[in-house]
Amino acid sequence: MISRTALLIRIPVPRGALALAALLSVLLGAALSQLLGADSAPRALPARALSAGLSRLPVTALGPVSSTLGADGPAYLFSRSGGGFQSTNRAQRLSISAGRSGVLLSSHSLNVSLSLRAVGFGSSLRALAGVAPTSAANRVTYLRPALSEWYSNGPLGLEQGFTVTRAPAGDSALALNLAVTLGGNARASLDTTGQSLTLTRAGAPSLH
Repeated sequence: MISRTALLIRIPVPRGALALAALLSVLLGAALSQLLGADSAPRALPARALSAGLSRLPVTALGPVSSTLGADGPAYLFSRSGGGFQSTNRAQRLSISAGRSGVLLSSHSLNVSLSLRAVGFGSSLRALAGVAPTSAANRVTYLRPALSEWYSNGPLGLEQGFTVTRAPAGDSALALNLAVTLGGNARASLDTTGQSLTLTRAGAPSLH
């Protein structure tokens, strides 16, 4: 079970590389159809028909392609809800809500919350205050000085990304670290390479 677990994302940054935006994408739900049993596979949807072809793309292309397709599909758009925004992803069986405290993903009885809490080089991390999100089409963005945290909804899942436009204080020879707080009722586990995270709950689909 996740309870305010800190997920530390490390981005190796060569000295001076932050002159350009540093981008990290994490695609949630890309492997959902493989993780579900045959009797619980998603209904026939355009995204399902695209899956075979999209799966042949390089991993780094999956997020941008899914995001672009989602921007053209009304099924993936965010709408205002209270003080935040909400959307659904029927292809991946996700409900998504975004508010000041972060993003909440729900799939059946599985719930996962995500929010960026700190950033910095090495072990010197600076805490970040919560901000209200903005929305455009299939994307919500948490905009902070020199750093934006964004979530883009598309047929392959929900892509979480970070765009760093200016280096934070610290030793830029070290890895740039982003501390993301995980909450909810799922169990998080890393694969042996440390590059793939699976979120599970008994009786519910898994997120990957």
